[in-house]
Amino acid sequence: MKAPPSVYILIAAYNEAPAIGKVIRDCQEQGFAHIIVIDDGSEDLTGEVARQAGATVISLPLNCGKSAAISTGLQYLTSRVTPPSIVVLMDADGQHLAKEVGLLVAPIHDSSHVDVVCGVRKLNQGTPLMNQLGRFVGDLATWLHTGRFFPDSQCGFRAIRLKPFEGFEQEGSGYAIETQLLDFVLKKRLNFVTAPVSNVYTPYSMKKAHKQGMLQGLKTLVSLLK
Repeated sequence: MKAPPSVYILIAAYNEAPAIGKVIRDCQEQGFAHIIVIDDGSEDLTGEVARQAGATVISLPLNCGKSAAISTGLQYLTSRVTPPSIVVLMDADGQHLAKEVGLLVAPIHDSSHVDVVCGVRKLNQGTPLMNQLGRFVGDLATWLHTGRFFPDSQCGFRAIRLKPFEGFEQEGSGYAIETQLLDFVLKKRLNFVTAPVSNVYTPYSMKKAHKQGMLQGLKTLVSLLK
């Protein structure tokens, strides 16, 4: 589908200078011109690389975690963007494909009854075991926290209708934002659907110290059960 002008890409980034430029350019090549990067206290040139690539960059003075970064981005957009607008959340390391953004946007763009589209990554032989276990633990944490099962609850590739998320504030830190958004969806009785997305693991993303795996799944579980 042709990229609607009301679509905004929101990316939380921490020390992603090697990858963030390509992620932004890939989105631009798909016709998405409004790209917001929250530089979460990076110690490298993430912010500068993102600016040079053409993104709007909001720099946090300290590393506050993905939850705070996404919450900051949503607050920024709700204070400046006129509805109807759609926000696509995606990671900064290249694990999400810009060519699949349209798959998430289309259900909201085409129907006034859909508020949220959650990407569900396909499990295949290329999915590392630790990531599969991390996914299971993350889904368990979300079920315990919300009382409802969401497939691939920790996938950060999502599209949301911006208006219903005015006033959203994160709680906690780290990757708990994925579950907190789903909890918000249930409490506000928003309509959501899922869409299959690719399961991409690049050499860069696999060697990152803060990648989501079993350890991160356990951290999410502990954070939500506090």
